[in-house]
Parts: sequence; C-alpha cells; structure tokens
Amino acid sequence: MKTREITKALGVGAIVCIGLLAYPVDRATAEDTPDGAALYRKACANCHGADGRGDTPVGRILKVESLDDSKWKGTEAQAQIEKAIRDGVPGMPGAADKFTAAEITALARATQALSPGN
Repeated sequence: MKTREITKALGVGAIVCIGLLAYPVDRATAEDTPDGAALYRKACANCHGADGRGDTPVGRILKVESLDDSKWKGTEAQAQIEKAIRDGVPGMPGAADKFTAAEITALARATQALSPGN
C-alpha cells in the first residue's frame, strides 16, 4: 500500500472515530423519556387521586398517605418513592414487574411534583 493511501485511510478512520464519540449510543430524547404524569394518572390516581391527596373512594378505604406533602421533596425522598413503587408498601403492591426503571423514576418525579413548592 502506498504512503498516500495509508495516510488517507488513517484520516478517514480518525474522522469516523471522532464522529462516533460525538454521538453516544444512549442519547435520550424527549420521546425516550417516560411521561411520569401520564403514568401517574393511569397507575396511581385511582387510589392517590389526581392531586395526590388520597381523597378517593379507594384511597379512603386503604387510608393512603397524602403525597401532597413537602416531606416528599428532595433526592432522599425520591429514592424512598422509587423503592415504594418498586417493592411496594402495606396496602400497595410492588410494581417492579410492571414498570421499567426509567418509568419508576418518572413516576417518582411526578409524585414529587404534587408536593408543595412546585
């Protein structure tokens, strides 16, 4: 192979590598991000209510805790909410088999959005 061809091949290879590094495979788009509010309405509002206060017929029977509380703010609270969704709590079965990890995170964030200060 001639020196010129080798140089050209190396140049093309470098451009391809730089292009691949600039475009990560895991790029999340808005379309890839689960809609936590829609998931909440579908899976949680029946018991917790649209506003998170638990003032629904099922919520009153199960005596669900109000999610409209500032204690559900912050990173620590988000981890607690995710754990409750994933593993369940008394009166609420776990849903790890129903939601992806990204959906559980989106649900937790939607739950936190019901707390005061938003």
